[in-house]
Amino acid sequence: MNNLAVCIQNANKNVSPKETIDAIYKAGFKNVFVQYYHKENLEFDELKQIDYCRELGLNIIFCHLGYKRINEIWLEGESGEEVVNEYIKDLEIMKEKQIDMVIMHLTTKNNPPMYNEIGLERIKRIVKHAQELGIKIAFENTKKQGYLEYVLGNIKDENVGICFDSGHYHVHFDDKFDFEFFKNRYFALHLHDNDKTDDLHLLPFD
Repeated sequence: MNNLAVCIQNANKNVSPKETIDAIYKAGFKNVFVQYYHKENLEFDELKQIDYCRELGLNIIFCHLGYKRINEIWLEGESGEEVVNEYIKDLEIMKEKQIDMVIMHLTTKNNPPMYNEIGLERIKRIVKHAQELGIKIAFENTKKQGYLEYVLGNIKDENVGICFDSGHYHVHFDDKFDFEFFKNRYFALHLHDNDKTDDLHLLPFD
């Protein structure tokens, strides 16, 4: 369990990200991951979080990139190109901060556009840039099946894998997943629980 890591949560109402990092450190954890979402009105922003973790000697195993506009990557037009450029900028920052793996979503919400060649070609450009920077990308299973299979079935680069999310598997995928299809491409695991009413992010077995 040497790589067990704790999420630095930015959405807590009564606990700041800095207090969260302090609590993780005092509890004796060695590894963390940062939600690099460009969250607005965050006094202790994601870059400060990365620097503070390094000050404390915490190991950042990956950054989870934002996904607010990810659905646009599957659509024709300039908005999808803007999304590509935003991710490329994020990857440049990851390189600067010596982060060697990122987590990405392929969709958000319940009704994303159908996967297609437009989005695939854009994702290939993101992947290529990440590869040039020496960064791995783990795509996460979110709310809709088929997207991971489509993307990883068409992109064989060694720096591309998946982040398997157990909570999403339970609530959104009804505990159905083609584990064999992704053999040898598991880069990360998000381990949390729910009662199938929502993506509750509870501790396992709660």
